[in-house]
Amino acid sequence: MFPVLTPDSLDSLLLGSVRLMLLFGFLLYLIFTFIALRQIEIMRKTVITPFSGMVFLIGLLHVLIAVLALAFAFVTLM
Repeated sequence: MFPVLTPDSLDSLLLGSVRLMLLFGFLLYLIFTFIALRQIEIMRKTVITPFSGMVFLIGLLHVLIAVLALAFAFVTLM
């Protein structure tokens, strides 16, 4: 027959799926930051400006923050 779903099992199923979706979202955000950093590198090679190094450092900081956010989400949600 069909399994009986109790309110506790439904809550755990919903919570588990929300956790997975959040971790997947953070992973997609991390991929986005690497793509943005690659675009900054292409821009630095194409357009040379005095502050292009600073823009690259901001991009690196963005990647670092995304990695830390993913790690924090993984530790918190699991």
